[in-house]
Amino acid sequence: MGFTKFTGETNIFRKVFELNGKQEEILLGVYVYDLLICSSSEEARLWFLSWLEARFSVNLKSTGVISFDSKVWSY
Repeated sequence: MGFTKFTGETNIFRKVFELNGKQEEILLGVYVYDLLICSSSEEARLWFLSWLEARFSVNLKSTGVISFDSKVWSY
């Protein structure tokens, strides 16, 4: 899938890729059967979830989505 492992963190992975002409990023935290997905956009998150659903049983009803306005984090 093209994720790279963070140095020193055995359960955190990162993928930078292009989607619809825009650079996207996904950070993935893995613990047993649970995932924490952080994405640069909603489109990137949905792309990853569709890839995941094609290969594994995914319970999207248990997925909690939290989004932050990017203006909050700008300096």
